[in-house]
Amino acid sequence: MKNNASILILTTSYPRTPDDEAGIFVARLIAGMNVHKISGTLLVPHDQDEPEREQQGGVSIKRFSYGVFSRGRLAFGAGIVPNLRRNPLLALQAPGLLIAFAFQAIAHRQSYDILHCNWAITAVPGMVAGLLARKPYVVTIRGEDLRLLRKRLFRAVLALPFRYAAAITCVSESTANELTEHYPNHSKKIVTIVNGVSVPEPDPATYATFQAAHPELQDSKIAIFIGTIIPRKQVHVLIETFATERLSNWKLLILGRLLDTSYVATIMNLIKETSCTERILLKGAVSPVEVPLYLKSADVYVSASEHEGRPNSVLEALATGTPVILSNIEAHREIVAEYRTGFLFELGNSSALAEQITCVPTIKTPIEIRSWADTALEYLGLFNQIQKK
Repeated sequence: MKNNASILILTTSYPRTPDDEAGIFVARLIAGMNVHKISGTLLVPHDQDEPEREQQGGVSIKRFSYGVFSRGRLAFGAGIVPNLRRNPLLALQAPGLLIAFAFQAIAHRQSYDILHCNWAITAVPGMVAGLLARKPYVVTIRGEDLRLLRKRLFRAVLALPFRYAAAITCVSESTANELTEHYPNHSKKIVTIVNGVSVPEPDPATYATFQAAHPELQDSKIAIFIGTIIPRKQVHVLIETFATERLSNWKLLILGRLLDTSYVATIMNLIKETSCTERILLKGAVSPVEVPLYLKSADVYVSASEHEGRPNSVLEALATGTPVILSNIEAHREIVAEYRTGFLFELGNSSALAEQITCVPTIKTPIEIRSWADTALEYLGLFNQIQKK
């Protein structure tokens, strides 16, 4: 890529404040790009009161509205798919969102050399803008996208954008393999670029203050789960496990956005029914800044999820040296095999999970995991190859 080349990044969500986790993967990728002085512009829907424009290193953030009578309510919150499940009428905003993305990308055509479309839905306006502006575009597929791609209609919608894409990147080998099964004709353009990890070591004073403010982290063994609280995360399996007498000396902290109100109500009732309200704590969303502090306090990280792309919370736990006990699904197997650490249990089997917890090691051994700067460098290499063609 020539020295003054620039990237236009499309994403449906992006952190609105330092404590916001919406689109956090993209924000961390941009932080990695800034390490390598990669310049560009990021286009993201406007949500509430965040500024329409701001600068983050070499990347300019541009937020746009797409609703007819408002800024639009489809993109943020629980995410596009959960929002549509909750309120199908929001589908009426989808054409406006896609058109606005394409319009903005075309309007910025003089300022970039390559388009980077994050999440599958941005591939459609990315294709339109790329073809009209004669710019190559790359599509990045993440975990939730893969669930949608298992639906025939959604695969058909993306067939054309994938056909014209310069490359399709995935965050794990398992995702790449499944994508290849769906689109065998595009196998040569499917590339795996895994996410990086950013877990700064808390300074002693900050950690001491955090511990003092969270007495629930003291005087017990602590297990932690971090992730959006939705059915596929199988949080109820974790609750059933830690509610047993066998683990009565453990506390379970459940951290993450409470987006599926029906499922949240179910697990809250389950906690009450098991009479474990003092040992099983549904904390809800926490600031990304607090995640390393919680992980440092934990004795083990647990996940009973039935589907993942490449779960960053697991990698963050490994980076802090926190042992991980994970459901035996492909994404978890890939991580355990890659880093030669962690324990697996049969999906949905709370007894097997309890058995693993009783054997968890007491010594934390941090593992070196690639940084977001490493991930950004891989994208830069891919963009370089595309530019040379």
